[in-house]
Amino acid sequence: MTWGGPEAYVTLNDLTSENGRVARALTNFAQRTGLPISPDAVGDAVVEAARALSQGLYKRANSLVSGVLQFALHGVITLFSIFYLLMQGEKLRGFIFACRPWQATKTSSSSTSSARWDAPS
Repeated sequence: MTWGGPEAYVTLNDLTSENGRVARALTNFAQRTGLPISPDAVGDAVVEAARALSQGLYKRANSLVSGVLQFALHGVITLFSIFYLLMQGEKLRGFIFACRPWQATKTSSSSTSSARWDAPS
């Protein structure tokens, strides 16, 4: 068997049919050991395993693509936020301080200076 030869690609049906490689190997094993293994049971088990594998791979690929897209989106949002904060930071700070419902007043004591928050009257 070569990588590019006609035997390189094996379908699931080739493996699980009554004359397939897996079915023949398990039938020979069953005959040698006396275990009751039928080709239909082997085919069903292989199909179920292939279904479970494909569903698992789909879930992993889906979560990988979703994670990459979320990372890219968050990166773009972060870059735009940083750019505009650097460009318009003072205006934004003034707007936020103008909209707040309280005002900060500084009180000075003899030894330390502390900020006190006064509620609007």
